Amino acid sequence: GKYDVLLAVSADQTLNDKEYQWIKNFTLIFTSLLINESNLNKFGVMSYSGHNKTQISPLDTSYSTNYAAVIQSIKQLSRQTPEIRTDVYLNSILNIFDTEYSNSPKAAIILQNENSTSRRSTQSAAWEAYKHGVNLLVLGVEQDIADSEMNAISYFTKEHTTRISSEDLLGTDGLKWTLNTLKTNCYGAAELAFAMDASISLDKDYFEAIKETVATTIRYLNISDDMFRVRVVLTFNGSVEIVAQDETSKEALIQKVEEAILTGGPNKIFLAINKTTEHLLKAPQRKVKKIAVIITDGKSLDRQLTIKEAKYAAENNIINIAMAIGDELSVSLSGLMDVVANKTENIIWLKTFEELRLYGAKQLLTHICNSKCL
Repeated sequence: GKYDVLLAVSADQTLNDKEYQWIKNFTLIFTSLLINESNLNKFGVMSYSGHNKTQISPLDTSYSTNYAAVIQSIKQLSRQTPEIRTDVYLNSILNIFDTEYSNSPKAAIILQNENSTSRRSTQSAAWEAYKHGVNLLVLGVEQDIADSEMNAISYFTKEHTTRISSEDLLGTDGLKWTLNTLKTNCYGAAELAFAMDASISLDKDYFEAIKETVATTIRYLNISDDMFRVRVVLTFNGSVEIVAQDETSKEALIQKVEEAILTGGPNKIFLAINKTTEHLLKAPQRKVKKIAVIITDGKSLDRQLTIKEAKYAAENNIINIAMAIGDELSVSLSGLMDVVANKTENIIWLKTFEELRLYGAKQLLTHICNSKCL
């Protein structure tokens, strides 16, 4: 699977000549190394600084496969206005990816040396990037940028942050960390099915959170015939409604997920497992994992049928992942255990909507990829 990369480097005047030069040197070396990566799809460079949203924009961005031009543009970078507005350049990064890049997995590598003026705005902009499938990798230059700032930029993905304190470390450890982190992206392959609980036991906010989590998860996957294929997305209550089936367009798939409707009715989890199993078994045979994600509170009307369907799925090498949101009173742990055929490692239980927003898609991706995913 291929990926798109945008390298964003701080260009404000708080950097002294030495600091700015080794940022440029890092950029040159990293660019030279990255262009030889077979998984690279598109690559660009952006420098950033500015006082507000109207003044800041990518000062120098390159997208073409003419890497000599990219190298030349890096050499010509210069320092600009003194104040960093992190939220502004994060929004610029998202806009660049939306307008200039492909549908491949995306990573923005950010070199920054100081804190922004608004932490709340930074977190909001990082959330928007995260929702749209942009991985934010942060290299903090020296000690003037706080850990909390780096965590906010990476949207609380600590493994996507590191601090570099000297020129030597930026050229060695910084490069090694960046390349290794890029390579942890989810480049595997699997047949997937998603089932979203739409029963009467859920309220509208719960259902909207479920849809958002599924849509965000799909954004981070490389959807293609050779990589990840989503065979079916459905909602379930007393019956099953097909939301999407064998959709090859990632954007169309996400749109259909976002348009799914909370219908209410009794919770019959066994119907969801039956239907996800059916679609995964009739998919074209590939030597890849078959995974069904069942998002529910575990409160099914017929436990024995749920156990029966989950057992049949397991016997056919289908991995059922059960995901739930809520406290001990609103979630049935025994019901979740039934869904995963008593394989506790396949349960994802998040207690609040805030936890779902921060960690839901990340935990799903970890289970789907069976590795640390970007």
